[in-house]
Amino acid sequence: MSTSVAEPAQRRQVLGALARLQARRYARHPVFVVAVLLVLLGIFQAVTAPDADNGGEWDATLSFVIWLGLSGVIVGYRLTVTEDKAIDLLPSAPTNQAVRTQALFIACLVPVLATVALMALYGLANLAVPETSAAPFHLRPDTGEIGWPDYLASVLEAPVSAFGGAALGVVVARWARVTGAGVLAVILLFLVEVIALGAGEGAVGDALWARLLVNLMPYRYWAFQGAGDGVYTTMAPGSAVGHIVYAIALCGLAVTAGILKGATGTLRTSWIRTGAILFGIAAVSYLWAVFG
Repeated sequence: MSTSVAEPAQRRQVLGALARLQARRYARHPVFVVAVLLVLLGIFQAVTAPDADNGGEWDATLSFVIWLGLSGVIVGYRLTVTEDKAIDLLPSAPTNQAVRTQALFIACLVPVLATVALMALYGLANLAVPETSAAPFHLRPDTGEIGWPDYLASVLEAPVSAFGGAALGVVVARWARVTGAGVLAVILLFLVEVIALGAGEGAVGDALWARLLVNLMPYRYWAFQGAGDGVYTTMAPGSAVGHIVYAIALCGLAVTAGILKGATGTLRTSWIRTGAILFGIAAVSYLWAVFG
């Protein structure tokens, strides 16, 4: 099997074929299938108990991120370490590692599309059985506590995190070919996120150190329990728009890190420049998220 791509047209053709193959592998992976089914169970809760603290709202992004974002780390990792199985299925695979990595990142769009589709199903359930004003998570523009730009940005946290989780799995597999590295990455990410999100709530949530910590995370929710009464109807301090730009920049940095592994020559130089630009965007948008 050749490991180089002679012509740009052939490179694009191979990339497309391999990306479609990896996307199908992602959609059929047992971890992803189970995660989707678990999220679907929440629709039943949204209909039967719309005011309960169960994450049954279409814009309560945490439940989507827990199942589709965290599971994506494992799926992305497994697709990468077993990519030879996919390459062997192609009639011809004259591809190098950069093309293989790009195909894997394209496959990471599968959980993004699944997240958007599931959020739409939750939205239909919420229309069928609306929440009352007593719902614990009711941070909406009509409450006057959050503007439309910040609200839409907060909703986008779910699909962006779905891509980010899968992309992180690819990066871990590229740079740390150690048994169990994917599971370890999930555990570490979960623990750090839980600690940071906890620090961003309650009495300390508006402290500068808490804002610096929680906005450093690739995901955060913006419903804020400021009064300590168990109702999250106030927007947390900061800018949701700034944070979603920061999260997207982190996704770009993950793609950059994955492709840089094994890249040489002009390809490596161009991606290093891209990474530098993305790092600058991430830094500026992080400060926007904290102080906006």
